[in-house]
Formats: sequence, C-alpha cells, structure tokens
Amino acid sequence: MIARAWPKQRWLLLMTLRADEPVATARWTALVPLKGGDERKSRLADRLSLEQRCTLSDAMADHVLKCLSLIPAIDRIVILSPRTRVRFAWRPDQGRGLNGELQAFRADDPITPLLVIHGDLPLLDVREVIALLATAERTGRSLAPDRHGCGTNALALFEPGPFPFAFGEESMRLHIEVPGSIAIVVRQGLAMDVDSPDDLDAVGRIKPRLALL
Repeated sequence: MIARAWPKQRWLLLMTLRADEPVATARWTALVPLKGGDERKSRLADRLSLEQRCTLSDAMADHVLKCLSLIPAIDRIVILSPRTRVRFAWRPDQGRGLNGELQAFRADDPITPLLVIHGDLPLLDVREVIALLATAERTGRSLAPDRHGCGTNALALFEPGPFPFAFGEESMRLHIEVPGSIAIVVRQGLAMDVDSPDDLDAVGRIKPRLALL
C-alpha cells in the first residue's frame, strides 16, 4: 500500500478502531452542500436571529468538516456553496437546485466514490461516517436517514455512474426506490440534523450548549 501523509489524528483514529468496526478502504470524495446568507436555517427564524442562525450553521458545518477531515478514506472534501470556505475545495453553486448541482458534479466525475453529506449534523461522529462508507463499499450504495425516517442526511455511492439524486421531501423513499441495492445505516449523529425548532430542542437535550442559542 502506498504510504499517505495522514495527519496524526487519522493514525490515532485507525489505532483506536475496534477489530469488529467496519473500515472503509476506497478513496472517497465528500461533497458538503452549504447555503449562504439569509437562506441559512430560515425555519428557525421564529426562534433565532439571523446572526444566531449563521453562528449555528457555521458551528455545525465546522463540526461536520472536522469529522470528515479525520477519515483516512476521504481523499477530498468539496464544499458546494455560493461562497468559498478556507481549507477546502470549492464547487460554486450555480443555482440549479441541490439535485441539479449534484447531478452536474457526478457527471464531471462519475467514477470516484462519492459521499454527499449535509452540514447540519452537530452530533456526527467519525465512526458513523466510516460505517456508512464501509457499508457502501460492500453493497454499492448506502444511505443515512433523518430521525423521522423521511429525509436523507447522507448518501454514499461506491458504484460508478450517474445517480438520480432526489434530496428534498420524501428523499429517503425516493432514493430507496432507485433500481439497485442500497443499505440503510441508522446512527444517532447521522440522523439528527437541525432544520426546525423541534430538531434544535431534540439535539439540545443531548448537546445542551446548542439549546442555549
């Protein structure tokens, strides 16, 4: 195996994984869609000011990006956003809607294993992402649903080729209905995104600091 210049934290992670925990071995690209400006977390407007929503969004995105950066199997992290973010590759959002942007990104590189993961997962754990990737390497595709079992918080595509992305309402069902095998990976951190006041309260019961906003 070719030696890779992984940060010390990545080596420590590999050393602390239990023998029975799955390990992803392919080289993945992680794509993280992030909104900008006043669009961020608009459903929380009755609870939080714009400044608070931006602070919350940035904190959650930073947490997700930190988790991804610690995973040896992830070779590249790309931000899909109207604005750049320091330290990561940037894919400008052309305003085609999330699914249109993902289709275009996949068309540009249909071969490399692709992880699409939302940036609003404040309880995300590195091992959860590794489990999602390792499962996709076995089954071809894997999906992490939201806590309601309706949406898709992360989608891992190990199989090459196009995929009909269907993020939005009932995305879990629509993604499962795509021909071919797909595994469902349920983990607390992958499932608990923050879109609504109820989501914020649910996460706040586990991570009280978020409830203070």
